Amino acid sequence: MDLTIDSKESLVIEEQLSRILNSSLFRKSKVLSSFLQYIVSETLDGNGQTLKEYVIAISALNKSPDFDPQLNGVVRIHANRLRKLLDDYYQTEGVNDPIIISIPKGRYIPSFKKNIELTKEVADTAVHTIDEIESKPLVAVLPFENIQNNKTIDVISSVMCHDLNVELTKFPEIGVVTPYYDHNSSEYKNDIREMVVDLGVDYLITGYCISEGNRIRISVELNACDGNKIIWAESFYLDDVDSNTFGNYKRIIQKIIARTCGFFGLIYRNTLNTHVPTNYDCLYAIYWHNRYHLQFSEEAFNETMRAVDIGLEESPHSALLISFKAELYLNLVVMNIEGDIDFLKLGTQLVKKAISYDGTCQHAYQVYAWSNLLNHDHIEIYRTIEKCLAVNPNNPMYIGAMGFGYICAGDYEKGLDLMLESTHLNPFYPWNLNFGFCFYFMHTKDYEEALLWAEKVNRKKFLWDPMIRASILGWLGKKEEAADAIKELLSLAPDFSQKAPDLINAYLLDKDLTKNITDGLLHAGLKI
Repeated sequence: MDLTIDSKESLVIEEQLSRILNSSLFRKSKVLSSFLQYIVSETLDGNGQTLKEYVIAISALNKSPDFDPQLNGVVRIHANRLRKLLDDYYQTEGVNDPIIISIPKGRYIPSFKKNIELTKEVADTAVHTIDEIESKPLVAVLPFENIQNNKTIDVISSVMCHDLNVELTKFPEIGVVTPYYDHNSSEYKNDIREMVVDLGVDYLITGYCISEGNRIRISVELNACDGNKIIWAESFYLDDVDSNTFGNYKRIIQKIIARTCGFFGLIYRNTLNTHVPTNYDCLYAIYWHNRYHLQFSEEAFNETMRAVDIGLEESPHSALLISFKAELYLNLVVMNIEGDIDFLKLGTQLVKKAISYDGTCQHAYQVYAWSNLLNHDHIEIYRTIEKCLAVNPNNPMYIGAMGFGYICAGDYEKGLDLMLESTHLNPFYPWNLNFGFCFYFMHTKDYEEALLWAEKVNRKKFLWDPMIRASILGWLGKKEEAADAIKELLSLAPDFSQKAPDLINAYLLDKDLTKNITDGLLHAGLKI
């Protein structure tokens, strides 16, 4: 068990710290010694909860006050190195030391344990059958190989590696390491293995470039270091090489980033499909937020709210977590859920708070756009959509979500363009975009096409699913199928006829579209 630190035990821990710092392993690294000494001393002084990346960077690593942990992963890197060095120490010089000082993954507050418990702790860990993660995924981009020793390719490879790293830093849910290695070195492969182990890298983006006439083929791989698996690979062609225009270079960068990053990108999909988050405060909430979006069920809603509240206990000023909570409350408005509080008002207040804490949180602006739709704020909706897109224009999830926002606001062509762009960049998209396409084709009165998209929604417990199908089937004159959809709708909301006008107009600002939906329901046989 963790020690309850009183003055006597504090002295014992300080003596243990002194042994570690005077060991041959730690005398070789002033940086890691300073890191360890700082976090142990602060914890013994009762300041453990203040040990965040920024504080450690300034106080222990002598970084400047403008240090940004979202753009610089140096604290995470040194923390992983420190964990490994402590493991090495306790397997060699410190094997018989009375106190074990360790740093659990996903946090910087050290743990102090009596050595007699070490054997039991290792045994307990060994019986776990589910992989666990306690920190956000760490990604590294390696310079793409130049198979032909072509100088132009050397330049392209170096610039692409840099540009990918720049774009990766715009996704705060991942950490980024920027190692550079000499591909001509005989120790290149050993360097990669050492980096993966020492820095705790979870994913590698690698590739090679080869000249093919007036264009260059760029083959890219996303590798999961756990199990050494390739989870995605694709080739792109860089055109107009001889003219040095490289017309589609930015598009290639955009596609690589879109496929790999974001909550619906391959990195997070692979991470959350194969691991169970346990400690990192935001990651556990992200895990359940993704599950909620995939299932959109009451059970997933409740688990997500619980996960968000757990995260907020640790990080009460997290804009991402607060915007998650705001989103959950706002979704209750369109789910026909009644309560003692005003969900729309509460959700709006929360998302405004999230933005006040972090004006660069893209998810907060997405939720604020949703709030403005529900509040029927025709002016503010456009401002928040534009702001959301400006934060990170390469995140397909938000591109699609803002396209859906434009559709709901009645700006159909602009909305369609963004949703098509989103699905082109990443074919794995949130299910609610199907509603966006459905609304577009209802607007154009192409009901056959609208029905195809409505059937893709497939959220039987969400009343908008049978409601929209019933309306479209009513317009198509398919009476039996429309009657079945109406039956589904009334099983979810028996009093729907009385609430229909409010629900249909909840977030759709185009009165022609809401009348279209209402008329379709009347054709289907529903009395409103």
